[in-house]
Amino acid sequence: MRIALFAALTTALLAGCDAAPMSQAQPMTDQRLDTARTALQNPAQRQSFMAQCQRMAGGYAPRDVANMGVLMNVSAADVPATFCNRMVAGVEDGRLSATDFEAMQRGEINPAILSVLQNR
Repeated sequence: MRIALFAALTTALLAGCDAAPMSQAQPMTDQRLDTARTALQNPAQRQSFMAQCQRMAGGYAPRDVANMGVLMNVSAADVPATFCNRMVAGVEDGRLSATDFEAMQRGEINPAILSVLQNR
């Protein structure tokens, strides 16, 4: 499964919530995550983030999307919205840290990530 693709998407989008240029190569830091949390409190920024996240998450190879659906226990059609909603919730409530995003970028699924993706 290519969770690193989905992680890169989320990391890049959340990193774009701060003033630094958005790049998939930029690591997530605690400061960036705090900035993203603050930005997501703004309804317009949240709506923009969610639309962009869902558009990009739906653009991955059908097999990758289907695999994420199995992991998250949702249909492939529901993966983009569910993935973005769960990741944002994990960021907002503090269940996901910058370290978790670094793990995702390496293709690792740690217990915190799994819990968020499975909505537990």
